[in-house]
Amino acid sequence: MPNSDDNRTYRGIINLDYSGSVDSNERNYLANALVQAEWEYVETSALAYEGPLHGVLVGLELLSRAVAFAGVPSAITFHAQLIGPSREAPGSMTPRNAYRRLTKAPYRLPSRSN
Repeated sequence: MPNSDDNRTYRGIINLDYSGSVDSNERNYLANALVQAEWEYVETSALAYEGPLHGVLVGLELLSRAVAFAGVPSAITFHAQLIGPSREAPGSMTPRNAYRRLTKAPYRLPSRSN
């Protein structure tokens, strides 16, 4: 059933790492399933997607079905963000002034507390 989000663009990122031994065949199986679902293979532990929300949800479904087959996950990050029209950052300065001010500012490190 179509909805009002069909023409919106989302960006999805998956980062997945395993602890100990990994069944690389199963890890590759998951990666290839995501690629077939229009996700982009970035590197061994990262995939990215940009498109309709449906594709993000398909990625989440594939991840949830297959993540444990390759081994014990040590880290799983799934991030999805609606990409809208470009907007200016909040504040009174234009982006150009903010850039110029920060590139001329001295580095300041926080003081270490004992």
